[in-house]
Amino acid sequence: YVNGLFQLLRRRRSGCWIQGQYHGIFGYADDNVLLAPTANALQLMIDTCVEYCDNHNLKFSTHPDPKKSKTKCLAFLTKHRELPKLSLGQDKLPWVNNVKHLGNTIENVLNGQKKDISIKRARYIDKNNELLQEFYFAHPDTLVKINMIYNSHFTGSVLWNLFCKESKMVENAWNVSIRKTFDIPRQTHRYLIQPLSEVPHLKTILIRKFLSFIGQLEKCPKKIVGNLLRLIKHDVNSTTGANLRQISTLCNKNNINDLNTNDADMVEYHPIPEDELWRVNIIRDIIDARQNNTVIEGFSIDELDGYMDFVCTS
Repeated sequence: YVNGLFQLLRRRRSGCWIQGQYHGIFGYADDNVLLAPTANALQLMIDTCVEYCDNHNLKFSTHPDPKKSKTKCLAFLTKHRELPKLSLGQDKLPWVNNVKHLGNTIENVLNGQKKDISIKRARYIDKNNELLQEFYFAHPDTLVKINMIYNSHFTGSVLWNLFCKESKMVENAWNVSIRKTFDIPRQTHRYLIQPLSEVPHLKTILIRKFLSFIGQLEKCPKKIVGNLLRLIKHDVNSTTGANLRQISTLCNKNNINDLNTNDADMVEYHPIPEDELWRVNIIRDIIDARQNNTVIEGFSIDELDGYMDFVCTS
C-alpha cells in the first residue's frame, strides 16, 4: 500500500541516485528508510511522504521524546556539525546517533555495527549463563546443542565486520562459554575448543551466515540490490568488501567471486596439531567420569580434576 510512495519519490527525483538508479527509499510495508545526500533533500522527501499520507489516510508515528518517536533521523558525517531541524508535518523530528531496526542497532559512524556486536555479545553471555543454570543436570554435549539451538543465531551478524576487535571479543565469549559448559579451566588451549564441542566454531558459523547472505543478494531480482552489491564487493573500504577479501585470503582464493557458502568449512579456528589429539580423548573420559557415565579405576574425582587442569593447559 506504499508502493505509490516509492513511485512518487522516484518521479520527483528526491534522494540518492547511484549510477542512474534510484536508491532514495528502501522498505517493506510500513517499515521504510529514506536516503538523501543532504538535509534539504531529505526534507523534500519527508514533505512528499506527508503529502502521500494525507491523500491515503496514513500517518507516521512521531513523539517529542526521541526515545518514543518511531520516526528518526541519522546523519552520516565526516565531522560533527550542527544540523537543521527537520519537520514531519507539524512535528519536529529528532536527530539520533543510533536506531534499532529489526533487532539490529545501526549507528551513524563508520563500521557502525560495533555497538550492535557489543550488545549481542552481552546478550549471548547472559543467555548462556541462564541455560547452564536451568539445565545444570544435563551432559555438556547436550548443553552445547541447547546453546546452538537457543543462543547462537546472532541475528544481523551478516552486517558486521567479522574481523574487527569487537567480533574477536564475541569469538572469545564463545570460547569461554564452551569452557564453562565442559567445566574446564579458563586457560584451556584454544585449539581444544572445537574438537571438544564437536560443533563448528562461532567464527565458522558467522562466515557461513555471511556467505549465505551474499549468495541470497546475488540471486535477488531487485536491480538496486544487485547494483549495490556490485559496487561494494570489490571495495575493501566497505564492510562487505573487507569481509569478502579477508575470507578469500583465509580460503586461499584469489577471486572473491569464487567464494560460496561451503567455503566457510575451510576456515578452521586454531586447528589442533595432530600430536595434541590425545588430549581430547582424555578430557572426554574425565568428563564422562564426572557425569558418572564411566569409572576410571584408581583415581578420585579430585585427582581427575587436577589431571584435567594439566591436560587442558600444559
